[in-house]
Amino acid sequence: MLGMVGVLFPDNQEAGFSAFRIWMSLGFAIGFVITQVKILSHRLWIMIAVLVVSYVLYCVLESCLAWSNRCKKQLKPAPE
Repeated sequence: MLGMVGVLFPDNQEAGFSAFRIWMSLGFAIGFVITQVKILSHRLWIMIAVLVVSYVLYCVLESCLAWSNRCKKQLKPAPE
């Protein structure tokens, strides 16, 4: 995960890592709240839903990065 932050924020890595830490803290807080759910099956469904959403958003991020890199290569002038 930290490597991806470095790739996504090459010019402003300090802000990227601080945003990563904020989201990580939010994840810990949500995990703490979920432990209050008494029924194990509900907890499992919540965690599966979070996993699926995370995977979908990761795929969207990767496709956006690939698309922007492809556009940058097409717009770059050819060397003379």
